[in-house]
Formats: sequence, structure tokens, C-alpha cells
Amino acid sequence: MLERVKSFIAHDESTKERARKIAFEIPASKEEWDLCCIRGILISGPSGTGKTTLAELIAQVYKIPETRNIKIGEIIRKLSGNEKAVSIIERDPVVDKIVDDLQRELIRGATDNSQPFVVEGRLAGIIAKQEITQNPDLKEHVKSLLIIAPEDITFNRLKRKKPNLSLEEIAEQTRQRASFDQNRWIEIHPELSKIDPYDPSNFDLVVDATKSIKEEFQDIHSWMLENGLIRKAEGEVVPLQNGTIFQT
Repeated sequence: MLERVKSFIAHDESTKERARKIAFEIPASKEEWDLCCIRGILISGPSGTGKTTLAELIAQVYKIPETRNIKIGEIIRKLSGNEKAVSIIERDPVVDKIVDDLQRELIRGATDNSQPFVVEGRLAGIIAKQEITQNPDLKEHVKSLLIIAPEDITFNRLKRKKPNLSLEEIAEQTRQRASFDQNRWIEIHPELSKIDPYDPSNFDLVVDATKSIKEEFQDIHSWMLENGLIRKAEGEVVPLQNGTIFQT
């Protein structure tokens, strides 16, 4: 499945550039890190919580290959033939199955020797939980993060992307889409009718998105370090002028 959609794994250049600037200000980015047993990081949360930027930042700092840096929303837009947001009502259910299968393939393939990946998607955490329930050995290699923030904060963040809309219009659109999403999810995954996809108990770490992206990343980095999921790479690390690094 990953090979089939590889050409659709495009990344918004503005998001990548913003992540580069943030990474340059983060102490952890000045060092080289090895991901230990962890192979997959799955990021979920409502719209406007900064999931996409955070996923891009994680990919840059931990050197996750671009073809393994998966933004589900971007793939959906590409598969639907629309660079802008696609109404879930207009979307072909086949597209949902494709992105679900892609996430399951990555999670099931997480082993000691597999390439690391990061997935940003609103159902990524629940899909990971389902797969780990079927194969508990995956728990060692796959970790899911929930990014949460109050609605007023997420609405203000979304307004920065849509300055022509009022906060009331953004709130209405966001709530309407969340309702559509929930109905579509239940149509495809009937088991979700009794599951809150953002229940914190289904995730390994809950991240407070009222903080800055730098603080959010530092919380994640500290948690991974404390739990033995990352370690400093051996060798001398040489910073470059553009903020990237290489190891001698």
C-alpha cells in the first residue's frame, strides 16, 4: 500500500519551513538521536491542535525519511484530486479505506529492523490500538500521541489559516466536519460507535497543545528520553549553518 500511494506523499512547503525554523531553536535538534526500539509515532487530535507541524518537527529532529512521514489529510486531498480540504460527504469511501490500510500496513510492519515512521491522522491512535490489541508485540515498537487543546484555542489557530472567515464561521465549519467525520468513521468502522477516538486512555502520551510547538516537542522529547525510546547517537555532531546536522 505504501508503494501505491508514495507519489501522493507530498508535504506542504510552508509547514516544512516553519518546522525547520522551530527546530533550529530547539536544543535537541543540535544533537544526533537514535530511535531505539520505537519504529512508529502516531499523532492524533482534533483540527487546529497543530498535529501537522508537530509531526513535521518530529520527522526532522529524529531524521525520519520523508517517504515515511505520513500526513493522512494531505494524502486524502491528493487521492481525491483536490489540493484544498475535501468534504467528507463528497469523499469516496474507497479513499478512507486506502488511508486506513496504509496506516495498518505501517503499524504491522514495525519491527526492530524496519525504518521509522510518523503518521499524523485523526484516527491514527485508534487504528494503532486496534492493531496492538491483535498483536501485543507491536506495543514495544509503536507509540501513539494525543494532541489536545480547548476549542477556543483551536478555532483561533484555524482562523490564522482562514483569515477571511469569522471565528463563528470557523467554529460552525469545524463542528460540522467533526460530526461528518464521526458518522463516516462509524459507517466504515462500526466498532467506533461506542469509542471516543480522542479518549486519552487509548494513547501513550497526551500532549497539551495550549503550549507553544517548541514546548510541546520538548515534552515529547523528554518523555521519549525518560522511557528509553531515544538515545544520543555516538560520534561527534557538527551543526550546519542552516540548522541541520551531520555526524562524523
